Amino acid sequence: MRNKQGNLILRNIHKYFYKKGDIAADPQIYDIKKWAGVLKGIPGFVLGSGPSLKHENLDLLNGFFTIGCSAACLSYKSIIIMWQAVVVWNRYHDKIVKSGSIKVCRLGADPENICIKFVDKEFQAGASTIPWILYGYHNGGVMAIQFAYALGCNPIVLLGMDCKCDMANIKSDQEENDCINQLLGVKNEYANIINCSDNNVWPRKRLEDVINKFKDFKYGEEYYRNMLRRDKYK
Repeated sequence: MRNKQGNLILRNIHKYFYKKGDIAADPQIYDIKKWAGVLKGIPGFVLGSGPSLKHENLDLLNGFFTIGCSAACLSYKSIIIMWQAVVVWNRYHDKIVKSGSIKVCRLGADPENICIKFVDKEFQAGASTIPWILYGYHNGGVMAIQFAYALGCNPIVLLGMDCKCDMANIKSDQEENDCINQLLGVKNEYANIINCSDNNVWPRKRLEDVINKFKDFKYGEEYYRNMLRRDKYK
């Protein structure tokens, strides 16, 4: 296990190579301000890190458009990995950097400045239609749902959004209640949700059935990455 000095050296090496261009930083390849509605009508699978995620066959998601929230990166390589707290970056730094996923985070949650940023409009609520401005629920899963909606995803399929202990933390009763209330807010704002998670906010659907219904959208990771590339809009 590396000590703090070793971690700092490694992170400086990552930062050096990103700046030198030997490894392309995500903002050099992708422009979030071109993403509004770019995936209109495409099903988007949003992965939380609740315990039910461990019981799904996540290989079924291969080829679909996926967004993984925070600790979901431990279970599956999604096309986009997204987080809103700097503690996620600190805790999963190596996994995030090596994941190969497009990295999207709240402004200030990426000390190395190599990820694509969104702004959290704290103390506001609503359904965002622009992916670089999201409303502050202090809940990475809820922000990822907003983000998928702003990209045009329809429907939005939820996995691992359990509002229970996740792979990194045990939630208190208050935190679980707050999470449920936030999902109820999502239910009021968005009609196009399919729930494959262990929560009582929506009826639970089998992932296998959802995959079968939308199998025609299994275009592949490269297709979805190309849809988001900066050079597509030149």
